[in-house]
Amino acid sequence: MQKKSSKTRFWSILVVLNLLTLVYPVSLLLGCDDDTARLFAVVVLMAESMFLFVADAISFVFAYWA
Repeated sequence: MQKKSSKTRFWSILVVLNLLTLVYPVSLLLGCDDDTARLFAVVVLMAESMFLFVADAISFVFAYWA
C-alpha cells in the first residue's frame, strides 16, 4: 500500500474545501424565484470565486515554496 504524500493530501483538501464553499451560492442561485434574489446569488458567486482564486493562489505558493 502506498502512502499519500503531503502534496496529494493538500490537493484533496483544497478541492473538497472549494467544492464545499461553492455549494451555498449555487444552491442559492438554483433555488431563487425572483430577479433580486438571482442577482444577489450571482454577485455572491462572483465574489466568492474571486476570493477562492486569491486564496488558492496563496495556498499554491506556500505549498510549493519549500
